[in-house]
Amino acid sequence: MHKDTFCDTEKQLLIKLGTKVKIQIKGDEYRTEGILVGLETNNWLLIKIHNTNDWSLLVQSYLFNKKPIIIRCLHGGIIFGFQSNVIQSIATPARMIFIKYPKIIEQHKLRNFKRIDCSFPAKIVADGSTYKGVISDISENGCNCITKVIKELTLLKTKEQIGITFPLPGEVKDITMIGKIMNIKTDSDKISIGVNFVNIQPDNQSKIIQYISGVEQFW
Repeated sequence: MHKDTFCDTEKQLLIKLGTKVKIQIKGDEYRTEGILVGLETNNWLLIKIHNTNDWSLLVQSYLFNKKPIIIRCLHGGIIFGFQSNVIQSIATPARMIFIKYPKIIEQHKLRNFKRIDCSFPAKIVADGSTYKGVISDISENGCNCITKVIKELTLLKTKEQIGITFPLPGEVKDITMIGKIMNIKTDSDKISIGVNFVNIQPDNQSKIIQYISGVEQFW
C-alpha cells in the first residue's frame, strides 16, 4: 500500500453515485454497508441503507450518543476514508441517512495488481466449447485457472484468448472476462492456465478490486 495522502475536500469528492460504502460507528466494532445515492458538494452526502436494523442503529447512535461515523469506499483503485456525522435520517421512500460532507479525506492507493488466493468455480470457453474449472488466484489484472486434463485444452497456446465466467462473493451476477493466455502448464491430473484480462469493463474491474481489498481487510 502506498503512503497515505490527504486532500482538502473544497475540491469535489471524486466518487460516483451508486458507489458502495462501508460504515462504522467510531469506537465500535459495528459495521454495515450502504450506497451513495446523492451529494451536495461541501454540504452533505446521502447514503441509502438496505438493512432496517442497521439503519435503526445508526439513527439511535445519531440521536442519543452523537457518535461520529467512519465512511470507507473504493473508487478508481483508491480507498477513500473519512469521518463524518449523521445530520438527518429518513425512513421513506427508503431508509437513508444524510451525513456531513467531509473536510479531510484519507486515501490509500491499492498496490498494482495485488494477487490473492481464492477458489471460485469457473466456466472456461475456448474455441467455442465450454469447460469447467476453478480460479485459484485472482488480481485486477488477471487470474489463474485450474481444470482437469482435457485434450482440447492441452492444445491451447500462449497469446490465445479464452472466455472466463465466475461468481464473485457479494455480487448477484457472475462476471465474464476475456483472458489472454500468458502461460499454460500441464501436470498428470490438471492444467493450469495463467491469463491476463483484456478489454476489461471498468465496472467488472472495480468489483474485483473491491473484493481483493475486502479480503486484505483494508476495511
